[in-house]
Amino acid sequence: MDKPRILFVYRALSLGGVESVIQARMGELLSRGIESRAVFFQVYGENRYFTDFPDKILVSNERAELHAFAEHFRPNWIVHFDTPDLVALFADLPGCRQVYEFHTTDLKNARPLKSAAMLKALAGVIVPSRHQLNTAQKLIPGSARPGGSVIQVVPNGLPAEFFQPQPADLPSSLPGRLPIIAWVGRLEAHKNWLQFLEIAAQAARTGEAAIWLLGGQRATEQQQQVLWDFVSRQRLVTRFRWFPEIAPQQMPGFYQAVARSGGCLVSTSKNESFGLSVLEALASGCPVVAPAVGGLTEIVQDGQNGFLYPPGAWQTAARQVALLIHTPALQRSLGEAAAHSARAFSLPAVIDRFLLALENLAAAEAPATPGGKSQ
Repeated sequence: MDKPRILFVYRALSLGGVESVIQARMGELLSRGIESRAVFFQVYGENRYFTDFPDKILVSNERAELHAFAEHFRPNWIVHFDTPDLVALFADLPGCRQVYEFHTTDLKNARPLKSAAMLKALAGVIVPSRHQLNTAQKLIPGSARPGGSVIQVVPNGLPAEFFQPQPADLPSSLPGRLPIIAWVGRLEAHKNWLQFLEIAAQAARTGEAAIWLLGGQRATEQQQQVLWDFVSRQRLVTRFRWFPEIAPQQMPGFYQAVARSGGCLVSTSKNESFGLSVLEALASGCPVVAPAVGGLTEIVQDGQNGFLYPPGAWQTAARQVALLIHTPALQRSLGEAAAHSARAFSLPAVIDRFLLALENLAAAEAPATPGGKSQ
């Protein structure tokens, strides 16, 4: 297979998991001499992910401009991340196959997978976990599955920085060296961030601990008020630190600071197709306390690199957090196992799987010869 030329499509450019995945893939592909580009419909805040190759992205909601950008690049693969809007627009590009990456856990946003018209324009579907594979298989009508029911599993991958020691360059007004209970994500309902505050407050009552919340760059005034009211009511002000955002290159250092403190990352998501922030923490040697939902059960091994708790059982989660932050030997042991388990998701290994997935999709689309073999 000749080196592919790949165009990634996503609706919004902000500080999110999909943008991180696209940026990491583009960097690794470029190191292999494979050209890629990305288009977004809008941007929130600054472009913090693609500063190394700004000429390789386009932010526009003008369909003619988007089509011209793609036509000039001449991709032979277009990969749409939960964004069906341009599948029909790019259907006329010569020598180009289209793939739909299904990452969302919001079934309202998964409706495109039920569209026979869209599926007909696709070479296949890519999902990040076995959990998401099962979901996709239930959604896609059997008679309309692209590429002869071809759905490929390609997990998210992490660049080398997450596996390497990083400088501790995060300023903090928190006193002393307390174990840190951390949370990362958008302040959205399905991330269940209010439950994290309950877990952290309960765990902190068992002994001294700091609480770090990273996310909420676009939090509403009401959300900010709810956050600070809770922190004040629980008398956590002196131990609480809110990072509305940090630069993407600081993320490895953030998780490593949590790990070095003797702390852990907490996840409270109602569902996850994969769980990128959880994997980032594991790679950084930071044990995780996460709900047993979706793709999280595929990367967190209960009692080995972290703990799983029944969905909604926040008091169980609080006890698990307290056990970790008050048992240094256990925290270190699970952290070492976490870093080791995350190696399977190194970026080079995942890009190998991504390129193999494209080969498989191309082979599934190839016409069959009378002897039954594809050409």
